[in-house]
Amino acid sequence: MTNCDTCGVKVSTTGFLGGSIVCHECAEAKRKHDTETLQQRVDKYGGGEDLDAQTTLKDLCYGDSE
Repeated sequence: MTNCDTCGVKVSTTGFLGGSIVCHECAEAKRKHDTETLQQRVDKYGGGEDLDAQTTLKDLCYGDSE
């Protein structure tokens, strides 16, 4: 068991070489640029190692926003 790098919830995966470990809910929110869901999960689970003082939730989303 390890933690999601975005929200901090426990996940049962080891990730893959070169990638971060992300739970299903955060991965889906990142694809959809759903910063509200990401914020709710960070508030609930405390955040993971991808978050720091300079990182915004938009920075964590995949690709360009539509």
